[in-house]
Amino acid sequence: MASSTDANISNENSTLYLCGCCKHAVTWATPAILCDVCATWYHTECHNINSDDYVKLGHSSADWLCYLCDCDDRSQTNPSYHTLSDSIHSTLSSISSLDPNSEPRHTSSPSKPKPSWTKGKPLKIINVNCQFLSGKKGAWAHLLEGARPDIVIATETWLDRTITNNELEMPHHTVYRRDRTSGPGGGVMIAVASNIRSSVIRTTTTAEILWVKLSCQGQRDLIIGAFYRPRVSDKTSIPELFSTMDNLTTRRAYDIFLGGDFNLPGWDWRSLSLKPNCPYPQVHREFLELTNTYELKQLVEDPTRFCPSNTLDLMLTNISLRVNKTTIIPGISDHDIPLVELSLKPHHIYQE
Repeated sequence: MASSTDANISNENSTLYLCGCCKHAVTWATPAILCDVCATWYHTECHNINSDDYVKLGHSSADWLCYLCDCDDRSQTNPSYHTLSDSIHSTLSSISSLDPNSEPRHTSSPSKPKPSWTKGKPLKIINVNCQFLSGKKGAWAHLLEGARPDIVIATETWLDRTITNNELEMPHHTVYRRDRTSGPGGGVMIAVASNIRSSVIRTTTTAEILWVKLSCQGQRDLIIGAFYRPRVSDKTSIPELFSTMDNLTTRRAYDIFLGGDFNLPGWDWRSLSLKPNCPYPQVHREFLELTNTYELKQLVEDPTRFCPSNTLDLMLTNISLRVNKTTIIPGISDHDIPLVELSLKPHHIYQE
């Protein structure tokens, strides 16, 4: 089966992940499954997988093969023709003895089982550009259920004080927000798994910046930052970010993890150079100065927004040696989502 980070793949505006049958986009709004051989996504409807079978597959750790790969695999030992239902039946048969109470690896079910956050697993962080979070409850629920993040960094939440944290349906996370108060749009949020000790750091700034502190075992505290720079022409947000980081680190050394939508399309992060015709090059250079000052490594190299193709949603840290994996998963807006796994053990809260 596909890993939990692979469930239900693309945003509705993206054509990065297409169904192997109908060639339409696979989205967080529709159940889908990944072939473990050819790595092609299929709508469950296109593959005639009913909802009960889909849930059973989601509870399993067995490999799932699409019809083409299953036929090819069987033809090595038996050249006879096999139907699609045979493929599904063979996979389900192999998992029929599974504990029905085991934790699902991925599912599109509207039920929300309590995530099995454990201190032995890597810390999983996603960076989500939302563009109206409260209006995307279905896609949001599928994202949380599929990716199982310990920490969510969110930008363009478009929330205000009329929308409560309970309405975001994140019962297994502690939610910290900085909503835009000067007009519509904007807003940043950090959500931390509720069994991890966390606290907000109060800062004074005019920019859309939010900091949360995590206490970690055997090392410095980790500060998580969410940052949104609303326009390419914005010349004030990066100096404000510089100022808040300076205030935070002057008296105490922290491990740092910073994510958000930086709107810096002029950087080619693979070559660490400015693109030709980079807009506002001085602003881009100021950001590079910030990364050098705080010894931050930018982890995201692939584009997170297309038409045109740019890497706008960044993840930066001064503990890059603890990064296990950086990847891109489909988003819930016109931005894809960077996902990072860190080898960290934050202090957990245990119920008596």
